[in-house]
Amino acid sequence: MTLPKLKIVQTEKISADSVIVLRVVRNDNKVQLNKTRFSSEVFPESAFATDFSSIGASSDAESVTSTIITDSNGASRTVALLGTTAKSSAYASFQPGYRELGGAVTRQLGHHKSLIIDIEIADVGDLTNFAEGLLLGAHDPRSLKTSKSKYKLSAITMISAQQLPKAALQRATVIAKAVHATRDLTNLPANLLHPSDLAKVAVASA
Repeated sequence: MTLPKLKIVQTEKISADSVIVLRVVRNDNKVQLNKTRFSSEVFPESAFATDFSSIGASSDAESVTSTIITDSNGASRTVALLGTTAKSSAYASFQPGYRELGGAVTRQLGHHKSLIIDIEIADVGDLTNFAEGLLLGAHDPRSLKTSKSKYKLSAITMISAQQLPKAALQRATVIAKAVHATRDLTNLPANLLHPSDLAKVAVASA
């Protein structure tokens, strides 16, 4: 399958079919939007005072909840609320990182055509991991019983003051393509993937 096109910019014009992904945080037992330069330009102040726990949104890491928010111009925007706060646990090493957060976004929002993500990642290493997770999660798990796919995601735009090194993006793309190809192979039943077929794939990929 073709990976969605990923770009990183400081601002972006929002199209009608774009879903805006924003971080939510917990403030005084309320789940609220995290205000950034980009989001504050798009949405009115009232949006940041809203408690989204009333619609089931959570600040817990990898939680994704979609809703409609009216922007500053009165237009309705589809917004995905992303939780990024790790749950308190004795197993700290198992807490999700930015790669897992990125994967959660594209796995759960792959039925949309375009995503604009604004969650403020300051560290280049974290930004790299998040971008890699986005591409890894953008896998189309289409059924063998049908040629039709519900996966539509073709474009991902990340709003960030940091720029991802070209080599890092290329590496993430290579890894994602290899992982996706492996998933497709392992999903095939034995009657559709004979040992000789697997050998041909290995030779072609060498």
